[in-house]
Amino acid sequence: MTIENKHHMTVDDNIFFAKRNIVDLIFKSALLEGLEVTFSDTYSVVNGGVINGMSFEDAQIINNLKHAWQFVLSTTDYPMSLSYVCQIHRYVGASLDEYNAGFLRNRNIFVTMGDEEPFTPDLLSEADARDEIDRIMQTENETDRAISLMLHIMRRQMFNDGNKRVAMLAANQVMIANGAGVISVPPSKLGGFIGNLTEYYRSGDMADAKQFVFEHCISGNGVEKHTEQPEEANPSVHDAILADKEARRNQPPTTKPEGKSKDDPLL
Repeated sequence: MTIENKHHMTVDDNIFFAKRNIVDLIFKSALLEGLEVTFSDTYSVVNGGVINGMSFEDAQIINNLKHAWQFVLSTTDYPMSLSYVCQIHRYVGASLDEYNAGFLRNRNIFVTMGDEEPFTPDLLSEADARDEIDRIMQTENETDRAISLMLHIMRRQMFNDGNKRVAMLAANQVMIANGAGVISVPPSKLGGFIGNLTEYYRSGDMADAKQFVFEHCISGNGVEKHTEQPEEANPSVHDAILADKEARRNQPPTTKPEGKSKDDPLL
């Protein structure tokens, strides 16, 4: 399987494209995380509004995504590294205590896999996490590099929570820095994405998941129309995301946190 860049934009044009679609990008990330929000809710929160009935955590997740995107769009010239990924997590997990924002995962977790045994990723040392990201960044093609980085962070579960959001943001920094467009999962493709991601968790082979993202989840060269609601994303998919979110929240810490260095200029 060969992956090539679908879009060839200047960095400034790619940044402009992302900014024009920022609410849509945040909305899709929120859906992927299992939040029960509409595009209108997302738009209101991003612009400082308060939604009756929305929990503090859900509103904070949306606002944190906004600030994380602002960071990414202002640092497209930064090299991708573990320290940069940890900085993204610092924004994603701000004011959410269980996230241990900016640090690598410090507890054992499991990811629900339907009726099968849950996926239990190993804890990562800082050195291993850095080496793995550095190896992925040697991938020649920019789109291939970005998708590989995204899927790797998701499967590795580098952080206590927020891994899909961090992974998507890191991948998009690579995409935008190279004028290759943006990655987001359309609501109508949410079930397919989760299915391919789950299979990657099982097998460790990201080929099918990578192909799915390449075919269905990359946009650029214009202003993408948003979708008000997922085209009734499969309820079982949404329930599984919520169940996984609740399960990981109940896992106790097992080791001291890693991943942040006082000498790191990004932190």
